[in-house]
Amino acid sequence: MTTSTFRRRNPAHTTANAFAQVFGIVVSGSLVFLMAVFFLLVGYNAWYFGRIFPGVRVAGVDVSGLNREQAELKLSQVVQYPLTGKLLLRDGRDAWVVAPAQMGMLFDPSATAENAYKLGRKGSLVTRLTDQLHGFQSGMDVAPVVILDERTAYRFLQSLAAEVDIRPVEASLAIEGLNVIATPGQMGRLLNVDKTLDAVSAQMQTFNDGEVLLAMDDRSPEVLDVSKPAEAVRRILRPRSILCCPILSWANQAPGRSTLPRWRPCLRLTRSKMKVESLNIKYPPAIR
Repeated sequence: MTTSTFRRRNPAHTTANAFAQVFGIVVSGSLVFLMAVFFLLVGYNAWYFGRIFPGVRVAGVDVSGLNREQAELKLSQVVQYPLTGKLLLRDGRDAWVVAPAQMGMLFDPSATAENAYKLGRKGSLVTRLTDQLHGFQSGMDVAPVVILDERTAYRFLQSLAAEVDIRPVEASLAIEGLNVIATPGQMGRLLNVDKTLDAVSAQMQTFNDGEVLLAMDDRSPEVLDVSKPAEAVRRILRPRSILCCPILSWANQAPGRSTLPRWRPCLRLTRSKMKVESLNIKYPPAIR
């Protein structure tokens, strides 16, 4: 007669073994994946050593796979925006079309090619990998490097200001006989060269044709309205007006009254920045 002995397995021991097996598989798979990614990145960077990574564009021009010298040559031949671009400078209904080169814009293909080459090669490891992956999937644009000669731009805008500026006109007050002629002042508009230059520079940085509104500043004259002093002069010049003035040094006479015909030559209008409605009476040397 044969006797069989059966051993009962410990459930806890079985679960631990299963967990260890799963953990080993996960770790091994992760290590294999990381090694595969590492070798893939190393191979990718080695393949494009000295060349621009895929998907890199400059002003719509694809420079991927080119070295820096090739990219510089291609950009200098293809990118002609400073010469062929069009900027529409507008002031109301008036408009002027200019090329960016007339505003002092120069394109630097060498510096631009260098920036294109550095894309995916500068910054932290995460930044580099992100730029390389983004460029490979959907492409990346590198901003063109431009040089703006502000002296040329200022000269152009100052010449334009001579056409668009409207100088303020001071109000005037004149006497012809017994008539008072009052001419009101007029507001002016002057080109703000600095603000306009900032707007033009921002548009040129896009490397696209576009419209730029001229920045105009309103300017008011020192004296805009002379209606009050004009009315005061008209009251004085009425035919029956009497002037009562202190005549303290005129032939030692006491203060008295005088009619207008005798005093009209003594009237002089002066303008004061502090008070423009004032009317001064000056005595000619002949009657002092």
